[in-house]
Amino acid sequence: MTTGKTIVAYLNELRIGLACKLLLETDGSIAEVAFESGFNNLSNFNRRFLKLKGISAREYKTQHLRGERESQV
Repeated sequence: MTTGKTIVAYLNELRIGLACKLLLETDGSIAEVAFESGFNNLSNFNRRFLKLKGISAREYKTQHLRGERESQV
């Protein structure tokens, strides 16, 4: 199977996907999520997250949690 991406780009996508899941399902800090997702550097995590998702990890978590609260009302 060919994705047309480098191994590093593919791994970063997988790691950011895991980070999204952890952000929504755990109470860990952004730094804890970054390290648990396989990033050794918080700045690199923030840069990659923003590039792939178009928003910061903090904004991502806030938007999704706000949406959950609104749907429960």
